[in-house]
Amino acid sequence: MPKPKAVPLQSNALSLTAEQGVLLDRLDAILSAHPLLSPLLTYLEDVAPDCWLAAGAVRAAVWDHLHGYSPSLPAEIDIVYHATALDAADFEAELEHSLRGRFSQVSAWDIVNQATVHRWIAEATGKHWPPFISLLAALESWPETATAVAVRRSGCSLELIAPFGLDDLFAGVLRHNPARASVAVFHQRVTDKGWLHRWPDLIWHNGT
Repeated sequence: MPKPKAVPLQSNALSLTAEQGVLLDRLDAILSAHPLLSPLLTYLEDVAPDCWLAAGAVRAAVWDHLHGYSPSLPAEIDIVYHATALDAADFEAELEHSLRGRFSQVSAWDIVNQATVHRWIAEATGKHWPPFISLLAALESWPETATAVAVRRSGCSLELIAPFGLDDLFAGVLRHNPARASVAVFHQRVTDKGWLHRWPDLIWHNGT
């Protein structure tokens, strides 16, 4: 299966097409109506404006909406940022403490500096991986196209990073991105996370 095409899609970039703009407006409406994610985005804008809400929480909000479900409480919320000159451990600990105090209903937070992810990739795989030069570059390596989405609030606007666009997310497509994860890893994620059971209208492109 060919690698999904990655484009530098960000809400403030000239590459944001009219079609993607419509999907971004839909995403903004879904997140604005979410009882947890809406205040979370506002809170992050105030206390950690360089951080982005990403991956599962955004994906689940859209797929709940597509299936006509009420907004669900994510089991874990992913927060990402990119900083090369920062004491990440202290920053992440302080931010998580702040988030736990404000959003006690969330059981787990995963706050990750994507500028350092290549280190644990090397530890986990034994293979050298170059540092990601930006959040966009990091998201281009995430295992599914619909997962590779990050958003943050900026005033009345919703800013977006989505290297593969929003089409698969809103079409309910599970599509493997081979940039880093193998097909076997993708299959295991689909099985372990129970996506097709939870959202039965999803379409699985199994990567073969």
